[in-house]
Amino acid sequence: MRFCRFFLPLLLLVPALGFASSVPVGPVRAGFAVRSIVPAQSDWSAVWQTTRRRPTGVLPGDGLWARASFIRSGDTSLAIVSLDVLGLFYEDVVRIREQIRGALGAGTHVLVASTHTHSSIDTLGIYGPDQTTSGINPAYQAFVLSQAAGAAIDAAAAAQDVTEVRFGSKVPGETVNEYDRSRHPGTFDDSVNVIQLRGASGAIGTIVNWASHPELIDSKSTSDPMIPASMRGAVMSSDYAHTLRTTVEAAGGGTTVYLNGPNGAVTGLAVAIVDPDTGTLFPKKSVKKAYHVGRRIGLTALDALAAPSALSVTAPTLAVRSEEMFLTVENAFILALKAAGVVDRPTYTAGVESPAGRDVKTEMLHARFGPAEFLTMPGELQPDLYTGVYQPMHERANPDVPPERAIEPQMTGDIHFVVGLGMDELGYFVSATDYVPPTLNPLYSNGVDRNGVSHYQETLSLGRDTARALSQQASRMLGHAPEPDYFAYPGGFLTANGVAHYNDAGSPVHGIWGDTSDSGRYEAREDAQVFVPVPSAAGSAYGYLDSQLRDAGKQLDARARGVWVDGDGDGGFDARRDPHLFFDTWMLGEGLLFKIPL
Repeated sequence: MRFCRFFLPLLLLVPALGFASSVPVGPVRAGFAVRSIVPAQSDWSAVWQTTRRRPTGVLPGDGLWARASFIRSGDTSLAIVSLDVLGLFYEDVVRIREQIRGALGAGTHVLVASTHTHSSIDTLGIYGPDQTTSGINPAYQAFVLSQAAGAAIDAAAAAQDVTEVRFGSKVPGETVNEYDRSRHPGTFDDSVNVIQLRGASGAIGTIVNWASHPELIDSKSTSDPMIPASMRGAVMSSDYAHTLRTTVEAAGGGTTVYLNGPNGAVTGLAVAIVDPDTGTLFPKKSVKKAYHVGRRIGLTALDALAAPSALSVTAPTLAVRSEEMFLTVENAFILALKAAGVVDRPTYTAGVESPAGRDVKTEMLHARFGPAEFLTMPGELQPDLYTGVYQPMHERANPDVPPERAIEPQMTGDIHFVVGLGMDELGYFVSATDYVPPTLNPLYSNGVDRNGVSHYQETLSLGRDTARALSQQASRMLGHAPEPDYFAYPGGFLTANGVAHYNDAGSPVHGIWGDTSDSGRYEAREDAQVFVPVPSAAGSAYGYLDSQLRDAGKQLDARARGVWVDGDGDGGFDARRDPHLFFDTWMLGEGLLFKIPL
């Protein structure tokens, strides 16, 4: 989100996990390459566009692409491939990796991600002619995988010595993005993160990371003036990613690779954006709006590289590691798609492949390249799981459920590249604090929470426990001890929402405790080891997540109501240093200073 992040002091006490070699033994080398993944026109009648229609054309000058960068520092190499598709399952990512390693060597690390453009060809199977028929064409699928691997191999062949790598991060000056208001107008990371690799003749290529949904083009529009009449119906486009990349390239940035970020429920659809040519608002969906947004993000990327805060490194080290993991599918709709053959991927039970299993295998990759830190997410991460700024207690669907440990505060690089839809596409990752499963009565539809809010994202989510499993895996990958199941948390049991929580003897429990048995209540035998008494007369409390407080009696700033994180370790709440880690509305009111043991 910003340079010089603050993170929990406790995390510094945990040793980092090992990486592949990060000691350079020679110059950094890099190459970039592009291959088209637009199906041949003769095959349009055999593939499905993500509108459940046959494609009708490609926007002039636009396209669908496999864009790759190859970076080698010392004896460590990383191929990054970005595909203009809605998503790609892990099993196909493995097939791409096998092709790349067959050409470049078994030690080559591979990161494959999807831009998530909604105007592409179905590569997941879920956009066939109906909900019970897969939309995948095996020949086109094989073509996409071959082009993806080919782009990485081409990039390696084009590699040249790097004389400078520039790193930058900047928030756009114009608002073109928001966290979907149907959930709550929450905080999200709108940073445009950039790496540019330069050689003796100038820029070799640029990598741009920004989180949003590429859904600003109505690909089935019959009236958008920028869609030629002969192409209307199901046009193909890379959406805003097209002009994002061309803007950077036109400014001499070399071949540009775009990587989406933690884009769950982040979109520009409902943002009122003024058309500079007319002075009026763009339609909610239009080619012109998408291209305008892309240009704004491209220009922001260029500004980030030129800003005084940009970092310049001549020979950054590279360290990469990845790890497989299993996630459980709880969503009955996804299980039904699997049973019908619409979703074609293996399932597992206790790590063993089984047709009756409910686990899927996926992977998380972590990399450091100089001051930049990469972490892949196998789908669409909701922003609160990244930033740690969760919605107020009274707005949560499940206020008694503790939030997951957020990812960004655990990252220690100067610039954070969290790559959405990296290595897989498993749908939305929604915090258990606000998770409402879809309903099957009478039809499969959005669940509705206690505040009457409809929850769309859960219809395309594996389940309530997915976010916590990802959070714990991220902790391991980032070199921190995973959050235990009994992580102490506040909320609801003093006066919040007027709800009292009770122990197993039926008496009110006042304090901070951890629900180790996941029962939703305090149980003395299971939960006592993490219980911190708070006098009931306090009614509410102040608190912080800082195991290294130096002065337990220090008076807090009156603005520091709630539970917050002491970002700078000075033992007090500082509005300028700590607010981005401040969890307001956890507990409101005047009262006692308390401390949560981790």
